[in-house]
Amino acid sequence: GVALFGAATCVSVPAAAQTYELGRYGLWRAYEGRSANGTPVCGISTAGRDRSIHIKYFQGQNGFDVQIYDENWNIPNEVPVRVAFELGTGYRSQPLNARGYPRNNRVSAYVEVGFAAQGSNTFWSAFRAANEGRLLFLTGNEGAWRIGLAGSNAAASAMAQCIDRIGAGGRRPFEAAPAPRATSDTTARQPFDP
Repeated sequence: GVALFGAATCVSVPAAAQTYELGRYGLWRAYEGRSANGTPVCGISTAGRDRSIHIKYFQGQNGFDVQIYDENWNIPNEVPVRVAFELGTGYRSQPLNARGYPRNNRVSAYVEVGFAAQGSNTFWSAFRAANEGRLLFLTGNEGAWRIGLAGSNAAASAMAQCIDRIGAGGRRPFEAAPAPRATSDTTARQPFDP
């Protein structure tokens, strides 16, 4: 797999989106603001060489989205992509149906997968407890990405507090309780099958 997320860097966000950083927690940062269409958003992200992963909650949503960005992808609009997450040694998601989106102005091409709030506790518990994970692309020829999870528990807690602030009506897309414990050429790789 391709090593990734060893250090935080600038990440792509929509030009019209207005977000500000709430804090940095290990390899993760938490942010709050408004999406490009004005919807209040809370998120956490990690970034590495031309790549980033964002986990976002949009006000009123019954779940959360994971957006996976790569500056070097050339993705057709709404192309089907299948991914899976491995977090620590005890969690591997089922294959997940995602969609790919092309570069748009200053925003990198990305893949997005939605998670329903119901049933996501296992994901969040593993995310908070693990030291590292992997993102597996089950379509296309993109290699697996290593995900550094140092600081993920504190970042997820900051996201939960943000969700409480923006008025999710007492609902959040994951449990708020903390977990028990805290490089090759990319132009040819794509996360979809042509």
